[in-house]
Amino acid sequence: MLNLKEALAADIADGLVAAKLVDQKDLPTVVVDRAEKPEHGDYASPIALALAKQLKQQPMDVVEKVAAAMPKKEYLGKLEAAEPGFLNIFIRPEWLRARLDDVIENQLCQDISLGEGQSANLEYISANPT
Repeated sequence: MLNLKEALAADIADGLVAAKLVDQKDLPTVVVDRAEKPEHGDYASPIALALAKQLKQQPMDVVEKVAAAMPKKEYLGKLEAAEPGFLNIFIRPEWLRARLDDVIENQLCQDISLGEGQSANLEYISANPT
């Protein structure tokens, strides 16, 4: 199954090379994290902030070049350059829905044993006591 964070990091690296910002042999470590706010996308990368000084370019210029040069993948929705130089990445909702179908069809959760052999206390409280 696809590791989305790793795939996005590879896509950003490909974008750096395609935009001729770095050589394949000089690729930096690309950090991709979950976005802190939904309006900032699903994932975000500060790659332009990390490279701007080395490239002697403004972070916003770097992130715009990377976003334009990134390969178009089935899971990528909108790519957005955001101040001061973040790449905000939106994942296509249709792609995510299809992955949920994969979980069910491939029975990817049947081997989970979290909590096995432990008991849980479940309380029910009526809003209108009888």
